Amino acid sequence: MLWTAVLLACALCCATGVAVAARRGGRAMRCVVAQMTGAAAWSAAAAVLSTAPGPSTVTAARIVTTAGALAVACGGYWLSRVAQDPHRRPDRGDLAVLVVAPVITMGMLLTNPWHQLAYVDQLIDSPPGVRWGDGPLYPLLLAVIGVPAVLTLVHLGRGITSSPAHYRPHLRRILIGGVAVSLSIVASMATTSRWHHSDLVPLGLAVAALAFVHGVLRNHHFAVVPLARSQVVEDLPDAVLVTDTRGVVLDVNGSCRTLLTRLAVADAIGRPLHEVLPFLAPPHEGAGARGEVSPAPGLHLDVRSSTIRSPRGAPVGHAVLLRDVSAVVERQMAAERTSERLAQEVSLDPLTGLLNRRGLHAAASALPEGGQLAVVIVDLDHFKAVNDEHGHEAGDAVLRALSALLLDAVLPHLDRGAAATRLGGEEFALLLPGLDADGATAVGQRVLSTLRSTTTPVPSLGGTVHLRVTASAGVAAGTGRDVSELLRRADAALYRAKGQGRDALSVAYP
Repeated sequence: MLWTAVLLACALCCATGVAVAARRGGRAMRCVVAQMTGAAAWSAAAAVLSTAPGPSTVTAARIVTTAGALAVACGGYWLSRVAQDPHRRPDRGDLAVLVVAPVITMGMLLTNPWHQLAYVDQLIDSPPGVRWGDGPLYPLLLAVIGVPAVLTLVHLGRGITSSPAHYRPHLRRILIGGVAVSLSIVASMATTSRWHHSDLVPLGLAVAALAFVHGVLRNHHFAVVPLARSQVVEDLPDAVLVTDTRGVVLDVNGSCRTLLTRLAVADAIGRPLHEVLPFLAPPHEGAGARGEVSPAPGLHLDVRSSTIRSPRGAPVGHAVLLRDVSAVVERQMAAERTSERLAQEVSLDPLTGLLNRRGLHAAASALPEGGQLAVVIVDLDHFKAVNDEHGHEAGDAVLRALSALLLDAVLPHLDRGAAATRLGGEEFALLLPGLDADGATAVGQRVLSTLRSTTTPVPSLGGTVHLRVTASAGVAAGTGRDVSELLRRADAALYRAKGQGRDALSVAYP
């Protein structure tokens, strides 16, 4: 009956190994395949040994059994390491367990027919065959195989207590398989004498296979992280984050760890994505999503997400790529600021800060169609004399003083789109939407009255002098946005005011 149970265990281990191998896998999945392959070989060889075979068959079966035991032990050891750290590279201790110990064990076993140190063979007549017993170095052989198994349990125990909560079910299932194998080894040793071996380990291997079937195949343990790792490289400059279907973070690459440090986020693994990066929308199944976020001053991220699927098309997680585009955004913002500055320079008068003629036409074109519109042109009287007697600095001071008066004049009308402009030289214009000729005339008269009653301090050759200047104005009003026609008519009215003796205002009526 025992050999029947052993054969069933062999079949179960074979089926598990094939099913796991069919999955997309990384190192963790390959470890499971190695374990199940070794377990199947161990079980098959144990079934052969239970039938009292001949000498050559015994030797071959012992080699297969030992090789299978090494595959189970070493595969379990490395699985306990990479299940907790998918990026782990073997160190010297790992190499000693995974390479040195198996080489010593297999060397001892392959040369056993000559030295009989591991096993001692004894021919028997009834039934005809070979019985074999423990050699002088058999305990050493057990120790070499047992070291990886013991270390596996130690690492798994530590991992369960220190790993994020989301990883603990993975490790518990591996631990269940390891404990089952360990108990079967103890049971085998308890029922074994030197010349009678009872190998119950395949039954423990069957329990381990069932644990892997439930954990790896049904719950997709180890499926998401290796799948994502096959798509990106650890040193990819873009930050990559992997979640399961529930949005729990499973893995991050090096650039993502750097980004999380910059954002003062710790322990991302095992936490919901909305807790780790609350500024990200939760990924969802379907077509890839893309957007841009700014989680911190000066930090701009281009975010893309996609669904990770198993070979059968079932969603098993999400990959989120975060690209730092801060430099690109900063260059774009600088270009926009430069463009705005240049546009202002083109539309503004550098001396007074008022709109120039180009700016006047741009402001008029932005007005609604069909509304009332008035223009007042203001021109300083005898301005050339100011420049000739006091210098151009004095003339500039007078121009700036008049500009301030004009800005005050349009201030109550800014909500309608009013503007004060310098057309050139000592000539200025007011754009007054919503006013007719009478309303614009009142505005112009206030400007002229304030200007004639105000003195302007200006630099002169002898220090500072206070000048009193006057201006003339022309007014034109109409409907629509054709400011060119209004300027022409207002300019004609201005010259009439100049001809009337200056310091006067004239209106151009239709």
